[in-house]
Order: sequence, then structure tokens, then C-alpha cells
Amino acid sequence: MGETNIRAVCAECGYEFTDLSSREPCPQCGGTRRHAYVTMRETVKLRESTVLEANQPGWKGFVRRIVDRTKLSRQGKEAREILDIDRSDLQKTKKYHHVEELVNGQWKTVHDTQEEFDARRRPPSARNL
Repeated sequence: MGETNIRAVCAECGYEFTDLSSREPCPQCGGTRRHAYVTMRETVKLRESTVLEANQPGWKGFVRRIVDRTKLSRQGKEAREILDIDRSDLQKTKKYHHVEELVNGQWKTVHDTQEEFDARRRPPSARNL
């Protein structure tokens, strides 16, 4: 959550009012004009993501996709993720998925899998090989 600060200052002499709702003249110079200053502060967390994708004419979708990103995990912790899907082999798709979470200032691997699946979405001419 952010932080907000409001100040009211006499436009004539710079006296800073302690009661922001008061409409009385300035106790120092008698001036009735005021400047109001509002300061807001908020913290923003940026996350990065890189996606590399290789395509080939005649193929539906991509040949290979690599995603490298930072995110919040399902448990709400800071996490790093790498997802690599390789469809360059005409007979199978390879998937590598690695996730690390930040636990007590240290990166801890919480998921690391390598899988292979039967090929799908290949060009019709490639499936007959």
C-alpha cells in the first residue's frame, strides 16, 4: 500500500498549518491564500519475461518456444521459471519445465521436469516419414 502526505502552507509567508481543515487567516501574517502540497509514494515491482520462438513455413504453430520469466508462484512467492517446448523432432515433442521460488533469500527448486510426448501439429508431409 502506498503512502500519502498532505501539507497546507500560507501563500504569503510559508507558514505550515497543522490543522489542514482550518479556514482561519495565517497566524503569522494574516494571509488567507494557501498552497496545498500532496505527496504520494507507491512501490512497484517489475517482472521480466523473455520469449524466444522459432517458426518454420508449413508448420502449424512454433517449432520451438523458450520462456524465461519471473513471476509470483501459486503460493505467492517470488519465482523464476523456464519453459522449453521443442517440437523439432518429427516423432515427439520435448518439454522442459523448471521453477525456483525465493525462500528465506535463497532460490529453491520446486519443480523440475523433462517430458516427451507423441508428435502433434506437424506438417502433413512430415507425419508420413
